[in-house]
Amino acid sequence: MSGGQAQCFAWPQQQRASEMPKTELGQEIRLTLDSRIVIIGAGIAGVKCALGLRQHGHVGAIILLNEEAYTPYDRPPLSKAVLTGDADGDAIALVASGELNEAQIELRNGARCVGIDRVARTVSYGEETIGYDRLILATGSVPRELPGLEPGKPAVHYLRTLDDALRLRRDLQVAQCVVIVGAGVIGLEAAAACADGARRVVVIDPARRVMERAASPPLSALLESRHIAAGVELHLGSTISEAVPEGEGWAISLSDGTQIRADLVIIGIGVLPRSELAVETGLAVEPTGIVVDGNGRTSDPSIFAAGEVAFGFNGRLGRHDRQETWAHALNHGEHVAAAIMGQRDNYAGVSAYWTDQYDLAIQVFGECTGTRDIQRGDGDSFLIYHLRDDKVAGVTSVNAARDLRRAKKLVGERIADPALLAEPRVDPISLIVPALIEAE
Repeated sequence: MSGGQAQCFAWPQQQRASEMPKTELGQEIRLTLDSRIVIIGAGIAGVKCALGLRQHGHVGAIILLNEEAYTPYDRPPLSKAVLTGDADGDAIALVASGELNEAQIELRNGARCVGIDRVARTVSYGEETIGYDRLILATGSVPRELPGLEPGKPAVHYLRTLDDALRLRRDLQVAQCVVIVGAGVIGLEAAAACADGARRVVVIDPARRVMERAASPPLSALLESRHIAAGVELHLGSTISEAVPEGEGWAISLSDGTQIRADLVIIGIGVLPRSELAVETGLAVEPTGIVVDGNGRTSDPSIFAAGEVAFGFNGRLGRHDRQETWAHALNHGEHVAAAIMGQRDNYAGVSAYWTDQYDLAIQVFGECTGTRDIQRGDGDSFLIYHLRDDKVAGVTSVNAARDLRRAKKLVGERIADPALLAEPRVDPISLIVPALIEAE
């Protein structure tokens, strides 16, 4: 799921990290054996960056600042296994017990950063201040708030942290009617987790189809049919016109005239980059995130940003973008670690995500909206190729993970006869137009 467009901010397309403009704070300080690297944020981007620094040979101190009290954990299960009660905090740990200690990475839990001093090169959290030679902002994103149903109001839930998921799981036990605002990935995963026959589940979204920004029309249609079959009520093309507290819940009026008495409301209307530290310290920031080059370097040569918070140059796309997926956070975290240690190739990650809803294991690789769609296979296991100008822009897999591994090789390639992608007896690889022929 790509973020902002190139016109928001653009450096020359081939600009490398070594060509970044230097700030008034001086030249970049070279890494030494004693250099200390501080990472703010212990999600997948921060953890992978820390481990990557060790793997690429950094022997100095690495400090990972984690604002939560829990050991770093994986977020995708929050709207799946944690919400259904099939997993808890220990089961979703990001790293094996002792892995960070073995890599001599110092994890500081409960360390909520409150400020960065770029002149002194220090970070403050609580009553502590520590210095850095390199600083990495891996602060991720925060849920977009819905006016009138903000966090902290009774019976209103947002889902981003383990504590959020545990509170929601507890409150679901007594809820008879759940309203979910947002038919994106998080909203639909929450709907699938709630739709166990024990309660009424209503999903509201102004879009005309579910997951409109992240799924092709065929996938949206499939998901809608599965949710309806599970008893979920879909109100697409609708918005909340009024929400009034009533007892311990909410009386909700929709723009289509529907009236709902909700015991619990879940808001899942997207996320925003968590860039306030960068703004406060004067780094280049756009609404789409902290501006970085193809190696994650910010406008300050000693500070990098990784993962969902970064609005970075993507060499494959030839422009800046921001991606909001787990796979991107992992890959970008590793890329930034390699860049800090001297590798200077522009990041060229492909957008990718997965979602599990009911009996559907869905994976999307590449772009899947605004394309011509060709389905290969049918029933409950198939691929959808997404084409733009006879090139494969992306591919969607539904219960076909093994086939997807091969199908990924077609992304970015021109296809001789796209209609043949639907033929199960035709090897899709054989349809790729060789680069020499394409050049002619």
